[in-house]
Amino acid sequence: MRQSLSQLFLVLLLSQWARAEVEVRASPQHLIVGQTGTLQILATEARLGQPPELPEIEGLRLRFDGRRMEYYNGVSQTRFTYEMVAEKPGRWELPSLEVESSRGLYQTRPLSFWVEDPRRVPRASLQTGETVFLQTAVLREQIYEGQEVPIEFTLYLEDGIRLLNDPRDLVIQVESEGFILRRPEYFSQSRLYLDRKVFRAYTFKGIIVPLNSGILSFGPPRIDLKFGGRINQRVFPPRQEILERTLRGTALEIRSLPLPEDPPEGFSGAIGSFEMTVSAQPIELQQDEPISLLFTVRGQGNFTSLTPPELTEPQGWKTYELENSDPSNKEFAKAGQRQFSRILRALQPHEAIPPFRFSYFDPETGRYETVQSDPIPLVMTPTPTTLPSSLSRPVETGLQDIIEVTDRTPRPLAQAPLSWRESPSFWLIQGLGASSFLAITLLGLRRRAASRQDQETLALRQEAKRLFASLQTESNNRRELYRLAARLKETLSQLGSPPLLPEEVLLAQASLAYAAPSAEREAAPSPEERQAVVKAFSSHFPTS
Repeated sequence: MRQSLSQLFLVLLLSQWARAEVEVRASPQHLIVGQTGTLQILATEARLGQPPELPEIEGLRLRFDGRRMEYYNGVSQTRFTYEMVAEKPGRWELPSLEVESSRGLYQTRPLSFWVEDPRRVPRASLQTGETVFLQTAVLREQIYEGQEVPIEFTLYLEDGIRLLNDPRDLVIQVESEGFILRRPEYFSQSRLYLDRKVFRAYTFKGIIVPLNSGILSFGPPRIDLKFGGRINQRVFPPRQEILERTLRGTALEIRSLPLPEDPPEGFSGAIGSFEMTVSAQPIELQQDEPISLLFTVRGQGNFTSLTPPELTEPQGWKTYELENSDPSNKEFAKAGQRQFSRILRALQPHEAIPPFRFSYFDPETGRYETVQSDPIPLVMTPTPTTLPSSLSRPVETGLQDIIEVTDRTPRPLAQAPLSWRESPSFWLIQGLGASSFLAITLLGLRRRAASRQDQETLALRQEAKRLFASLQTESNNRRELYRLAARLKETLSQLGSPPLLPEEVLLAQASLAYAAPSAEREAAPSPEERQAVVKAFSSHFPTS
């Protein structure tokens, strides 16, 4: 147990150490003379020492801008930030740097920059007179079919333009049949001084993959924008006009090269620069025990085209594939690595796991490369063919496939008694109890509704008796008499027995019940008139 915990701790420690890396980032990499940008030296899971001395670059001016430490989602990062200013058109390169960190010295990759002459930049104007334009730049000079190529889109807005869109919600659309474009995402903001004006520059970074070789047309890109226009002072309160415009960039002609012929054995289409490590557990085992393999491929390139490395000497071994989670290439690119898991079983005794090989195409050198792991020593003992003498039952000799072993179903020794949850009587009792509860509940609700209806009927009958008694009093006038008659008729209708009133009573009721007071309407009704009204309702009150 202690040995297993020690091995687990060692694996975790080594994995954390392997995660440490130092890289150089810049945004944007395509600039216009007079534009500012940001250069960063970023260390992950390592602390940087002193800022390295950057060489002078003819077309760029670099100035140290500070140091910053962050800790996010369990990952620590340290970064040196430099401000860069484009001063001269051309292609410029920051060479590989030697960076000192708490994990030792790291060598960074070279980084290229493209600086453009502002006189060659096409521009557009809004209705308000301000200038806007959209630039596209492919950040590789030589690309190959199937290669993932970084691309930058930069939106330039003259200072003073009020952009109503959130830059993170902007969508750059490109119609191009010869490429796959992964949606560019907002990356950074910088400034440009051009023609004595100040521009805000929003940079979006994406990836394109050429599907064919040859001269391919890309674009033009377009983006839908909303701007704040002039303020209308003729209305109150004053309102600012909203201008909508679809801004278009310039189409590019991109040359895509075919991959060289005669790829090495095992090449699956991986293009980039990669390195591989292999770990195995356990390394002390019997011959028929499975070995868990973990392949880790790190680098830059199209991780989705990677396949697990292959054994250089597969004789005497059998490999089993496992289902691996397969997130998008964007997640692989952020992590800078992809892992594969496999199960390996020895068909005969071995002293070591032979090397694994992995082939890819490096676009920087223009050649196929093959990396090979080191052999992994094993301490393997043969599988015993007999059991100890204390056990009388012999075992079958010879090795069997682990998948065949897992598929075998043991024979039951005896019929096990049913659990109480599997008994039909239990579920019958449960069903009867639930049905009884439901029936009692529905009966109670029905009785409650009937009781409520009986109470409402009783109240209406009492109200009808009161109104009929009021009709017979001599203190009310003609208007009050017919108003009481109208209310009594409505109450009897609610009880389900509307009265059939004589025509003269209906006419008098229509003209007097809800009319305005007058001498005729306020006079006392004659005995004959009152008797006619009372007689119309007498059949509903036989005891009155």
